[in-house]
Amino acid sequence: MASAQPRKKRKKPVGIVGPRRPWDGEKAKVLMEEAGVSQATLARSIGASDTAVSRWIRGVGTPPTIAVIRSIAIALGVTFESLLLSVPVRDQVRDPGES
Repeated sequence: MASAQPRKKRKKPVGIVGPRRPWDGEKAKVLMEEAGVSQATLARSIGASDTAVSRWIRGVGTPPTIAVIRSIAIALGVTFESLLLSVPVRDQVRDPGES
């Protein structure tokens, strides 16, 4: 009888959108501060618990889903992409007249 092989451990997910563009709780925190939105207010507006929002901001546990990130973006009045890009979208767009 063959011996059972030990199970391989699963790798922890880097982020919901892959290792190149992970969820950035710090960026969300900065955007919350700019919008004047508390964690509790954000949680209520997206239908999540205060604890879940706190964990996402601190980067603990499972990151938020794409649908939740979209809800967060709407609640903060920013684009979905601005939550995922490391540089604010407004800094990436250049006026054609600039050199």
